[in-house]
Amino acid sequence: MGVETALSAGRYVAYPEYKDSGVEWLGKIPSNWDAKKLKYLCSVQTGTKDTVNAVEDGQYPFFVRSQTVERINSIGADCEAVLTAGDGVGVGK
Repeated sequence: MGVETALSAGRYVAYPEYKDSGVEWLGKIPSNWDAKKLKYLCSVQTGTKDTVNAVEDGQYPFFVRSQTVERINSIGADCEAVLTAGDGVGVGK
């Protein structure tokens, strides 16, 4: 569903005022929002496993610097997390 369709369906309400976010690539944000660097909101860490730890038919999905999801039989951390591409082919997608 496009933004215009969602707006006309009453699902989204446009903010009355916008301001410059102060972040070039982000552009304007609602005036009551603040743009903050992720490092000030949570702990940013890299994983403890590497591509060599992947196993065929592993129990868990394993994300490495590839668009192919590998498999692994152990976990690197037991917590809530947000996965991002740090470098490699998936950066910026």
